[in-house]
Amino acid sequence: MALLNLSPTYALPTTMWALTRAITANGRCTEEELLRQVSPVSLQRAAKDQVPTDESAATTPHCLVALRALRDLGMVRDAEGRLAWIGATPNRYSEFSQQLRNAIFASENFTDVADRRNAKGSRDLLRGLTWFLTKDPTGRPWTWREVFQDPNAGTDDNTRVFVNEIRWNGFRYWVEALGLGESEAVFSDRPGALTPAPTRAVRDTILGIYRKGNEVPVNQLLDDLRERLPVLPGGAIAQALNWSTSDDFLDPATSYALEAGALRGWLRLETRADADRSVLLADLSRTGRHRSVTHVIVKDLIDV
Repeated sequence: MALLNLSPTYALPTTMWALTRAITANGRCTEEELLRQVSPVSLQRAAKDQVPTDESAATTPHCLVALRALRDLGMVRDAEGRLAWIGATPNRYSEFSQQLRNAIFASENFTDVADRRNAKGSRDLLRGLTWFLTKDPTGRPWTWREVFQDPNAGTDDNTRVFVNEIRWNGFRYWVEALGLGESEAVFSDRPGALTPAPTRAVRDTILGIYRKGNEVPVNQLLDDLRERLPVLPGGAIAQALNWSTSDDFLDPATSYALEAGALRGWLRLETRADADRSVLLADLSRTGRHRSVTHVIVKDLIDV
């Protein structure tokens, strides 16, 4: 299924998380048992001019679509008529988000990702994320109007990253769930506008690979990040889509995530004179300025 399309409604990560909690809490349950638990009759609303929902009614479309997405992403399987979670049980939403990233960034989704007509699996989402992460986190947040007017997002139905506003609206749910962007607060002058901010995804990836006290050459760290987050500039998806990157300067989005990590205390950025290689991070407060970093030291997670 295409994750960004209405079929008949969006596959919402939050609904997928609710289903995940029910599946893992109940052990193996049937699909009918699961859907009756997460979408009881008392929460269902009868359509206009129809009799109230009864016990034989189908569940809400959101739950059906979310369950299909979990199956399509290989996170849930059917075993002897019952649903079983694949992999470790996520106890927190951050753990579920990491498992979502692993499923969406699985290598089988890379095939034909450059073909914009191919929306199978997570390919439409991968293309959107890769474009989005080329943008500057300190710039103006993105709404559909800006996306439609950005020539780098395509200029016609054959080249657009998002063929219509429906796909963009679906994208908004996923970019936050994956920890790759943040939305404007509902009380701002641009509610729902998106900022490319991969800090949460970068944080979870770094703390999942390394331990406290590890001193990592920055080039090695970037290679590890791009392997696990291939939509970052320089990653496999970005390369497949021909998004160019500089060998000398780190892109603004990844720079932002590393600088945020240093500010929040879960890593420290260092420059050592005897290092073989260094990377120039974008100075997010001064356009066109950069600072050199050679090593990253992993510290404790002290933010949320």
